[in-house]
Amino acid sequence: MSPAQATADDLVVCVDAGGTKTQAVVASRGEGQLWSYRTGSGNCATLGIEAAARVVLEAVQGALREAGYHCPGSKVDSKAGRRETTTIEDKAGRRETTPIEDQGGHSAAVDLPSPPTSAPSVDEEEDEDSDKDDTAPQRASPASAGRGPLFKAVWIGSAGISSRTVSTRFRDEVRRLLAPYCDERTAVWISNDAVLLSAAMLREPGVDRCVCLIAGTGSAGFSFRRSDGEAGQEGGELGEVPGIETVSRAGGWGYVLGDHGSGWRISLAAVQLVLRRYEERRSARRDGAATETMLERRVCAALGVSSPEELIAATYVDRSGEWSGDGDAGSGFYAAEDARKRWMAGATQAVFSAAFGGPSLEGSNSSSSSFNKGGEDRHEDEDDYETSRALAREVLDEAIDDLVALLERLTVDDDGEERTAARADAVPWLMVLGGGLWTEGRFVEMLVSAWSARRGSGGGRRALGRVRVVREPALEAGLYLRTRFLL
Repeated sequence: MSPAQATADDLVVCVDAGGTKTQAVVASRGEGQLWSYRTGSGNCATLGIEAAARVVLEAVQGALREAGYHCPGSKVDSKAGRRETTTIEDKAGRRETTPIEDQGGHSAAVDLPSPPTSAPSVDEEEDEDSDKDDTAPQRASPASAGRGPLFKAVWIGSAGISSRTVSTRFRDEVRRLLAPYCDERTAVWISNDAVLLSAAMLREPGVDRCVCLIAGTGSAGFSFRRSDGEAGQEGGELGEVPGIETVSRAGGWGYVLGDHGSGWRISLAAVQLVLRRYEERRSARRDGAATETMLERRVCAALGVSSPEELIAATYVDRSGEWSGDGDAGSGFYAAEDARKRWMAGATQAVFSAAFGGPSLEGSNSSSSSFNKGGEDRHEDEDDYETSRALAREVLDEAIDDLVALLERLTVDDDGEERTAARADAVPWLMVLGGGLWTEGRFVEMLVSAWSARRGSGGGRRALGRVRVVREPALEAGLYLRTRFLL
């Protein structure tokens, strides 16, 4: 199906507006093709409501461009975002989450109107004699072209949605900006970005409960359940998504108050280890205990310093300008703090590489070949390698303990009783893992192993079933929207 044939019943869009990046996924009815576009942070708490909504608009318009549409007035640069498309394959009657791959051959472009710069009055009429150009905002909707509104459903999951007030304000602003692509018939859902992970449960037949554990730059845990019909999470603190109810949450208090088990905490623990061992070397209190290790050197390098003495000055630098290329980075206190958090979390890769050997986290630019034990590129001696590995594993063990503690607070039934396999009504829940730390499979294995050891055996076993790692929540939720609204 070409874009020229698309109607309101043909497209849905999901946007994952996270603290690091924003991804929009547009799905169609016809051939099951998906189009994706990525840009910078869309956190409405750090950017502000209006700036975050503009990032959402940029991502949506970028995905529409990849689908072959043209959006006059759009500021989207086709070279600035990440361009992706794929085709969903139906295997054994179930829609699979297929990785998005770069492909060419998009359909011919169709003009779509730009969003309004301000909310128009319902009584306002256009001046037919006024001069116009194709980059100016247009009030006309796709319906005026005889095609009907573009989207049948829109789901925006934004970091920073934490109250009904914020959710309502963000919803109003998003609706205003996306008005040319929607009308009153379009379902528009606004939620915290964490709620997108519940789509994994909604796509699993026979599963009505899931526990979602997020571990990226920050950390948080959520328990969701499927609700009947349109009832569900409406106007709650995490937003409005019919058919989904938030049962409980744990963590998510931010890096100052919490975020235990996150990339921020792992990096902070590694930096504190570097400083502690540096002090030991200076005081020479313990012979040999504080010999500088490969891990310490790698942590310093990841943070852009040459020695531990430079860490204090580096920590308190305003780094908000360093992220200015990631969409609308914002300014002021929140932007500076967000940039500081992201800078600190950059040392996580050094810890993972030392613990497991080789490049670990997806998207890392660091060269870690020297961590490969026994490899010809390995430069450190055996003792250095083993010491670094042991220290890194201690840091990760602490993070896993924190994440297991989050799980324990989430695996409680509605009656307040611990959910165990011994209960007659116990049905295994789905465990969904989201966030950048879970791209390292061995970190996932550490969690599963620790959870199994903690929960015991027999009657004390908590009834958690299969584990799923969701690397692209926007894709997962986009596939759910496609199934619910287009098939």
